[in-house]
Amino acid sequence: MANQSSTFSVAIRATKALFSNLGVAVPIAAVMGTLIASIDLVIFNQFQIPMNAGAAANQSGFIKIMLSWEAVRLLAEVFLGPIVVAMTIFTVRTHTHGGKATLYKAFNFALARYSRIFKWHAITWLAINIGMSFCFVGILFLLQYAFVDAILCLEDEEWPLARSAKLTRGRRGRIFALAAPLILVQSVISIADLMVLGWAEPLFALAGLKTILFMANIWLFMAFYMFYEDRTKAKPGKSDSA
Repeated sequence: MANQSSTFSVAIRATKALFSNLGVAVPIAAVMGTLIASIDLVIFNQFQIPMNAGAAANQSGFIKIMLSWEAVRLLAEVFLGPIVVAMTIFTVRTHTHGGKATLYKAFNFALARYSRIFKWHAITWLAINIGMSFCFVGILFLLQYAFVDAILCLEDEEWPLARSAKLTRGRRGRIFALAAPLILVQSVISIADLMVLGWAEPLFALAGLKTILFMANIWLFMAFYMFYEDRTKAKPGKSDSA
C-alpha cells in the first residue's frame, strides 16, 4: 500500500473522486458557502463603522467583526460539519468501491449518522481551533485527528480520537503536505472576503469565495479518507482493526 498512500497518489485520487462527484460536492459547497456568506454579510453590516469614526472605533469594530465571523464558522462546523463530512465520506467511499453516489443517498447517510458524529466531531474541531491559537498545537491536532470523521461514519469505535491518533502515525507528514495548501487557501480567501465586502453588491462574490473554500475542504476530506482506507484496507461493510 506504500505507493497508494503517497502524497501525490492520494492527491490525484481525491481529485478524481471530487470531479467524478460534482453533482454531490457542488450543491454541498454552494449551500454552505451561501449560508456562511449571508451570515457574514449581516454581521459586517451590523458592525459597520462610520466613515468619521476614529482609529480606536475602527479597530474595535474590526475585532468585533472578526470574532463574530470566527464564532459563526465554529458554530457551522459544530452543527453542520457532521452533515458535510458524512456526505463527503459516503461519496468518496462509494467512488472507491466502484459505485456512484447521489445527493439523496449521501444526505440520508449523513442524517442516519448525525447523532453519532456530532459529539466527537465537535470535540475534534474545537480542539483544533483552540489549538490554532498556539499554531503548532492546532496543526498537531489536525494531523492526529484526520481520520476521526471516517471512523465515526464507518466504525463502532468507542474512542475515535485515540484510534485516529493511532492510525495516523507514520502518515502525518503526508497528511500535512495535503493540508498545508488548504491552510494557505483559507488565508487568501479570508483576505479576499474583506476586499469584496467593499463592493456595492458583495453577496454573490462572497458566496462564490466561500463555495470555493468548501470545495477545497471537501477535497481534503476525500484525501483524508483515501489515507484512512489505505491504512485500514477498508472493504465494503467493514474495516480492519489495525
